[in-house]
Amino acid sequence: AMANKAGRVISGSEKVMDALRKGGVALLILAGDISGDSAAKFRALASKSPVQIFSFADKDQLGAALGKEIRSAAALVPGALADNLSRELTRYWNFFEGGAK
Repeated sequence: AMANKAGRVISGSEKVMDALRKGGVALLILAGDISGDSAAKFRALASKSPVQIFSFADKDQLGAALGKEIRSAAALVPGALADNLSRELTRYWNFFEGGAK
């Protein structure tokens, strides 16, 4: 929530899509309960630049983590926060999911 207030996190489907189109995203987090069609749209845009993609939590939990209502996606701008969160999410996936992304 603090990173959101500091402008390091973008949330809301349209805002995230716009940021992906502009190329200002380092890390994309998709809610685990996002629809397949929506996930495919986010992934297609993210594939055009070096964006790491993680599926994490559900819409309610992702929104709560940002101090917002439900969110399907969140994007982090390049910087130390994105690097650190990427490292921690990778560690999480390696521990709980056997390395699956």
